[in-house]
Amino acid sequence: MGGRGGSSHRASGGTRDPSLPLSLQFFASKEAKYIHDAVQRLHLSASDLAYMHEQLERIINENDLAMRVRREYVESIIDTHFKNQMETGTSQGANAPDIRARLSAAYFGHPYDSMRKTSPDTFEKYGYLAPRDKVAAMNASAGWYGDVVFRFKRDSVIDRTTFKTDDTLNIWSGTSGAIAGSLKRASIAGLHDLDNTTIQKMRRSEQYIHDPDKWVSAVSWGSYFELQYHGHLSIDDVESITFSNTLPSNFEVVLGKLKRKGIKVYQVKGGNLHEL
Repeated sequence: MGGRGGSSHRASGGTRDPSLPLSLQFFASKEAKYIHDAVQRLHLSASDLAYMHEQLERIINENDLAMRVRREYVESIIDTHFKNQMETGTSQGANAPDIRARLSAAYFGHPYDSMRKTSPDTFEKYGYLAPRDKVAAMNASAGWYGDVVFRFKRDSVIDRTTFKTDDTLNIWSGTSGAIAGSLKRASIAGLHDLDNTTIQKMRRSEQYIHDPDKWVSAVSWGSYFELQYHGHLSIDDVESITFSNTLPSNFEVVLGKLKRKGIKVYQVKGGNLHEL
C-alpha cells in the first residue's frame, strides 16, 4: 500500500513473546516504549489518554475489520489463504517486496534478516477498517485494491491485528521512528502524526465515528484507517464477503464454496444490498 521506501531496519531487542506470530513477537515492548515516550514528550494527562483510548476503542468496535481484493482472486483465497506480496510477487499498490519487508521490521520491531529467511507467509497482510454499512463501504476506502470486501471474524483476528491511521508505506521514510498500534488495545501508537493537537482533532471528529475515512482525514490527515493482519490468514477467518455490481466469471462455483464454509455472501448492486 503506497509507494515510498527507505533504508533497512533491524530489531533493537526487547521482550519476545513466542506465542504471537513471528512479525509481532517483539512488538509489545516497542509499542510500550513509544507510548511512554509520547506521554512524556507531549505531557499527556491521564484523562487525555483515557479520552483518546475511548474514542479509538469506539471507532474500532463500531466498524469492521476488512480487506479488499480483486474478484478474480476470490476462489484462490478460498482454496489456499490470503497472501502478501512476498508470496505472490504482485501488488495492487506498489510491488516492492524488499521495501515492504524492511518497513515491516521498522514498524513492528522484528529482526528483518531472520524474517526474510523464513516463509513469506510470516509477513503481515494489509487491510483496512471499513464502515459497517456495506453499501457505504463499497464506495469507501482503498477501492483500488479490489472490488470485493472481505470482513473478518473479530475474535479470530483482533489479537494479531495492528493499525495505523494512514497508509504505512506512503508515510514511511525509512527512519527508526515508525510505529503501529495494537488494535485490541486501541493503542495511541497507531495514531499518525501524534502531537499536542491530536486530542482536539479527535474531539472535533466524534461525528465521523462510523466513517473511518473521514475520521482519519480529520485526525491524522490520513487516507484511510489501515489494518495489518499478522500470522496465517485464511477463509476460516472470514465472516462475510460483499461483491460489487460485477460478479466473478466463476461465481456459482465460488458461491457454493463460500456457502459450504458458512460465510455470508452479499452483493451491492444499483446502490442496494442483496444477500445471495
